[in-house]
Amino acid sequence: MAGLVIGVFLLASRSGFRGAEPPSPRHPEFGQDRYASATSASGLEVSLADFSGRYVWVDYAAEWCAACVPQSRAIRSLDQAMSGVVFVTVMTSEPQGYGHPATRATAARWASRLSLDPDRVLAADFTAMTLPQHALFSPEGREVFRHTGQLSAGDIRQRIQQVQ
Repeated sequence: MAGLVIGVFLLASRSGFRGAEPPSPRHPEFGQDRYASATSASGLEVSLADFSGRYVWVDYAAEWCAACVPQSRAIRSLDQAMSGVVFVTVMTSEPQGYGHPATRATAARWASRLSLDPDRVLAADFTAMTLPQHALFSPEGREVFRHTGQLSAGDIRQRIQQVQ
């Protein structure tokens, strides 16, 4: 038994293990901070600050989420009908789900599949998020509404009108 303990200690010391390492701080993702940015399907870096002075509705989605398809279609219809609000879709993960953050390619596939503006479909690392999910940000970048689950286009319009 003593040999096993010494062997594990030597292996750990060679690999640089020095005990529990503090987790590295994650940078904020789009929507967690006014200036946190994400890459769009078209390659732009986008943050809430880019839309200063306007309400921003964020639709969180993933390719593996069956309920996200009709949700993004509702967002597309509202984007064309409501000029005072910016609609952004944030792709949360790759099709593999948890632990596989979305990439620009993920955002590009979603934008193409659902005919969304590729400048406003973003890739982020929200792999543990329950979907579909929505957030509404004020013109100052503060979150004023959040909802998990599907919302109709009418529900979304009503929520926006309540805070404007």
